[in-house]
Amino acid sequence: MKNDILNNNDAFIFDYDGTLMQFGTCIQSVFDLIEKINSLNKSYIILTNDAMNCSKSKSKIITKKYFNISEENIITCADLTVKYLIDNEKLFSNLFILGSLGGIDKLEKYFNIFYDNGNENYDNIKDPILVLGSNCNISDKLLFQLCLNIPIKVYIPNGDLIWMPKFNEIQFCPGAISHKLEKVFSIYKPNIKFITCGKPSVYSFIKAEERINYLSRKIVKRNMTLVIGDSLYSDISPAKKFGFNYFQVNTGLSGVIKE
Repeated sequence: MKNDILNNNDAFIFDYDGTLMQFGTCIQSVFDLIEKINSLNKSYIILTNDAMNCSKSKSKIITKKYFNISEENIITCADLTVKYLIDNEKLFSNLFILGSLGGIDKLEKYFNIFYDNGNENYDNIKDPILVLGSNCNISDKLLFQLCLNIPIKVYIPNGDLIWMPKFNEIQFCPGAISHKLEKVFSIYKPNIKFITCGKPSVYSFIKAEERINYLSRKIVKRNMTLVIGDSLYSDISPAKKFGFNYFQVNTGLSGVIKE
């Protein structure tokens, strides 16, 4: 099975949580597969919906605990969000960051940054752009303020709906929170844009493909690129739509619940 995967594909896109890691423990067989890919000089990246870390910090974490990996081989949803904001939003726009976002130091050069630290007066932020970072939490008070001062756009780094930090624990992701906000905000501002930068967005897989081609020093055909992940929603379905090969591992979400 492993030989078929290696022989029939030139490049690989791995999910992280639930695929390389499960409930805080590494899945050794997948790490062994990556080592084999390296030995064959084939290209791979990890495409992860980790909003807390940019590729630089994520690479340090993986290298310290498991194996050496360059930041070039990692794309996080934080990286994608930071790049999308810099490329598409006006200079010195007002960003309201809810939760944590890796690589925020890069945004400080281009935007006015506001945080939900319990003391921020959101009401007075003009034309706010809301960013739903990792571990974002919307209190009743903040929801009330958001409805009084509807953001002009909402960015969602992590488009996942749920994840499982532990076997018996399910948490909502920013993707699920954004769906609820969209229903509320549409009452007051029907045309507000919600922009997902991480998986399962088309944007995330375009950037993954660009990175694969860069690492391979050639254009790799989509039918020669394999996406390996546990989530039908954020890994397998978008891979199908994009024309990539795909392999759903029976770990993470797929090993515990039916999505």
